[in-house]
Amino acid sequence: MSESTENPSGLVRMSSNWTIFLKLFIPVFWLSFFIPASFAILFSESFYQLRGSNLMSLIILGVLLSGLLFFYLTTWKLHRIDATPDELYASNYFKTIKFPFENIERVSENNLLITHLFCLHLKQKGHLGKKIYFIESGRSFREFVERYPEKFQGYSD
Repeated sequence: MSESTENPSGLVRMSSNWTIFLKLFIPVFWLSFFIPASFAILFSESFYQLRGSNLMSLIILGVLLSGLLFFYLTTWKLHRIDATPDELYASNYFKTIKFPFENIERVSENNLLITHLFCLHLKQKGHLGKKIYFIESGRSFREFVERYPEKFQGYSD
């Protein structure tokens, strides 16, 4: 049974529904908890006993900056990808960019054990960058490639 998410207009969702959760909800939840907690510990006199020394302050700042760096390098790079037989649509949930398949130089895939991370390498940098990352929804991307092999000559399963 296919997990294809094609609607009557021919638009196929190729990225997972987990994308919005990983890109927005988890980082926002983590940051909305950790930033106020860090500032409370660092700048409040009542937390001075908890802080104890400058080493603890550096550890708290290190964890905060490490979390920001982690989200920046991983989840914030994910995009929602939809496609029609003629064009791809990439969205960062604030802006959606439409571009033709001819703009794709190649496609790379990383197996993450429970899912597959794809990267569309574009010929030139666009509004969303030169590389567009997405987590595949089921086998929808590979099914789309099988249906339209001429669109993805730089990809082999």
